[in-house]
Amino acid sequence: MTSTAIAAILAALLQPAKGSIQGTVVDSVTNRPIAGAQITGTRTPSPPIVPRGAGAVLGVAGGTITVDPPGTTITQFVHAAEITPVRTNAAGRFVLRDLEPGAYMLRASAKGYAQQEYSARPDAPNALPRQINLSAGQAVKDVAFRLLPGGTVSGRITGSSGEPLVNIEVSVLRSAYQPDGRKTLQQSGVTVTNDRGEYRLLWITPGRYYLSAASSNRPIPGAPFDLAAIRNKYPRTFYPSTRNLSAASQIDVLPAMELSGTDFRLDEQPIYRVRGRVIDPSSGQIPRNASISIASRDSVTGSVFSSGSAYNPPDGTFELRDVPSGSYVISALLPSNFRPEAAQAHPTPRMATALVDVQDDVDGVVLQFVPAVSISGRVRVEDEASTENVRANISVRPASQEGALESFPPPASTNADGTFTINGIAPGEYRITTSAFFGSPQGGLYVKELRLGSTDLLTHPLVVDGPISGSVEIVYGKNGTQISGTVRGHSQQFLDEAQVVLVPDQRDRQDLYKFIIKTPNGRFTFRSVPPGSYKLFAWEGIELFSWFDPEVLAQYETQGVSTTVNGTNVILDLKAIAENLTR
Repeated sequence: MTSTAIAAILAALLQPAKGSIQGTVVDSVTNRPIAGAQITGTRTPSPPIVPRGAGAVLGVAGGTITVDPPGTTITQFVHAAEITPVRTNAAGRFVLRDLEPGAYMLRASAKGYAQQEYSARPDAPNALPRQINLSAGQAVKDVAFRLLPGGTVSGRITGSSGEPLVNIEVSVLRSAYQPDGRKTLQQSGVTVTNDRGEYRLLWITPGRYYLSAASSNRPIPGAPFDLAAIRNKYPRTFYPSTRNLSAASQIDVLPAMELSGTDFRLDEQPIYRVRGRVIDPSSGQIPRNASISIASRDSVTGSVFSSGSAYNPPDGTFELRDVPSGSYVISALLPSNFRPEAAQAHPTPRMATALVDVQDDVDGVVLQFVPAVSISGRVRVEDEASTENVRANISVRPASQEGALESFPPPASTNADGTFTINGIAPGEYRITTSAFFGSPQGGLYVKELRLGSTDLLTHPLVVDGPISGSVEIVYGKNGTQISGTVRGHSQQFLDEAQVVLVPDQRDRQDLYKFIIKTPNGRFTFRSVPPGSYKLFAWEGIELFSWFDPEVLAQYETQGVSTTVNGTNVILDLKAIAENLTR
């Protein structure tokens, strides 16, 4: 036997055994198997969030997801790889074979049905997607998908004189929440009108939606698109006929039903031009390859609708056409030609921004590339003379929707003397978030003070408009309180999939919110809770991060359990709220 053959045999023996995932897909209404349903999935080469100790205790502050206790090992999903799709047989069964060990996210789709992500509670509308952790040679069985028959929405779009409007973009939109609690609209289906002004949206997941129509200014799969014909003549209008989301009526999409006659009448709107120039004072040269974009500052419906070709490199000017009235953020981005070595971080792309209110043609907008700045600071622990045993991470994140268009630097770690520096911060408004522990991961700390000079950064954003003078001071309190307990359902059973949220009475302190999205054996623990008054809520099914919305939380206010944190550990038994009243 040759050395090559021996090497091949050894390599084969060292390969981990392949596994499989089996399951069924059925109609959630009739419980009948669905033949020909397609199962697709993604394998992540690294494990999911893996905390040390029992349970997964997560928290959010300023859009940064952290783990309590601090110091817990986290591995993010990276470099996702699609697996080969399969289809169900006549009995609705499927088998995914020859799978490498790892974590998998699966989804099922079939004609006439709403696509569904795999979850532990396939009948729950707000159940979180659940991954399947497959070990070497393991056969996971009984994975169940219960698909809802999709609904259909149809209607006709006409102009002010009753003429049919062609190539109008029609969308169904559902409210969703970002990790920092900002409410946005998430597109769940989109199409364009035909030559008769008619549209049909197929296989929409049953639920409540906003319906909108507007001039189409981007390619949509399956629809003709003429870049030269883009004009924002018709403003985004919500059903039945309003530009104000708060005045819009939501529609109810039912399983296997068609909601017809949802017609719009659109009136033309004035459109304007925005002109300006780009300045790079650091080089004294006109930037050759700036990319210009404009986006609405509406925190819910904002979107970029023009970019790139608006820039004229020879003289550094730009012109954005067909801009409706409104408030916008205009940005210029300089791509980086830097090629970092393996140990080097990629530099922050240079960006210039300007806020513009458009009510007429606008001239003289200046986008000036201001050099990125650094902030320095120091951390300390109350009643401790040394920071030698303190480990802390400090991050900056955009404080507003328009700020989210900007890049932000990686987090910084403290030095032995408690100092830290964060480099590459572009102009804008930011929130500073931090997590730390003292001596060991179990020695959790909480943020007691966060200041830059006289500015309280716990309640105010960090404004960067040039070099920052002064130092950020962070003071941690120690010996925070532990709140723990159990969560039961209405049948008094312990719940593994409950969402438990700790909400401070001081609602503007987002850093004080803590949440858990899994409760193994019905148990939960919040560590290092600062002194103060709180309410605890537990839900079987609520949209993730929606509890930051005061209107959502108000629906459950009387069902929260109040507690006061004053240094003594708290143990509570919670009863989960079964239904999400916002749906």
